[in-house]
Amino acid sequence: MTKQALLELENISKRFPGVQALKDARFDVLPGEVHALLGENGAGKSTMIKIISGVHKPDEGIMRIDGKPVNFNNPREAQQKGIATIYQELSLYPELTVAENIFIGHAPRRKVGPFTPIDWQATNAQAQEILASLNIHDLDVRSKVGALSVGKRQRVEIAKALSHNARILIMDEPTAALTEADVERLFEIVRLLRERGVGVVYISHRLNEVFELADRVTVLRDGQYVDTRQVSETVERDLISMMVGRTIDDLFPKLPANPGEIVLEVTNLVRPSMTRNISFHVRAGEIVGLAGLVGSGRSELAQVIFGITPAHSGKITFKGREVKIKTPAQAIGLGIAYVPEDRGTQGLVRQMAIRENASMAVLKRLSNMTFIQYTKERLLARDAIKQLN
Repeated sequence: MTKQALLELENISKRFPGVQALKDARFDVLPGEVHALLGENGAGKSTMIKIISGVHKPDEGIMRIDGKPVNFNNPREAQQKGIATIYQELSLYPELTVAENIFIGHAPRRKVGPFTPIDWQATNAQAQEILASLNIHDLDVRSKVGALSVGKRQRVEIAKALSHNARILIMDEPTAALTEADVERLFEIVRLLRERGVGVVYISHRLNEVFELADRVTVLRDGQYVDTRQVSETVERDLISMMVGRTIDDLFPKLPANPGEIVLEVTNLVRPSMTRNISFHVRAGEIVGLAGLVGSGRSELAQVIFGITPAHSGKITFKGREVKIKTPAQAIGLGIAYVPEDRGTQGLVRQMAIRENASMAVLKRLSNMTFIQYTKERLLARDAIKQLN
């Protein structure tokens, strides 16, 4: 007998000024299922999860919970129907305790005469029960969240979702900032939730996670539905082709390379405790990959070269000349750029326009001593976009 879907979306369309974010898209989640949602950046994944979680209303289409049509006006209404979303940037308050974060807005209360203050004993006890139900025994519910690792904060976020009796859990790039050990803990919790009948929507760019964890996978491309498959009946190559609309051979053709002179050379670079005696070089026209697990020092090495955390010892040679890079401004002056892993918080000022972000590192070139020349700023941003196609 076919299971009744917890969540169904049919022919969902959503348009923003100048952009058709979704067009006739569909998606569904069954009880006790991990359903992966894949697509390139701009495919419509974020818009879809914001429609499911009540942030946006669809322009067209139908959404159902337990077979009944729903139309959310805000995230609170989605939450009341058992939908919880855990975004890449966690929505926790660092100055509050684990228990306070789990029960924020709906903590247990006790009656004292005409008053109903928060029952802190019950709050802590119930928070501990929720964590224990997820096999989480290494969190003190009285600890401040700000003192926790990213992995532990994420576990608090999951417990917070369950405190609202979530039946549909949306996880947006949940492993992006986790260590390998934290990823394993997360997978254990997701499998536990699946056993309990929770439907999990899992969004990730890491296909190995999809094959390890998901039961089904749906692909979106350019805001449109492409296909839904059983994970056990597909392969990585096919998923990539569905996401980009081309075969892998077309996507990554082998191109001849003719590297030039060495432009950057790093010798015995040391920056305790993450990098020790690192040596490598990069030639003009060459791509050099730095591989390693989370916590192995890849990002820290890039930050040393860019002057965010200067090296303790070692040598950096740029275009044949030894340089001491102590600040990002010095690195930029040499022609070195840095694109951080967490672009949302470290690379961009999201309240500002694209042209303002594009010009931020070169404002001296755009100002006449006092004021920024906006015509030059617009041209610079337009040229940069054109160069990157």
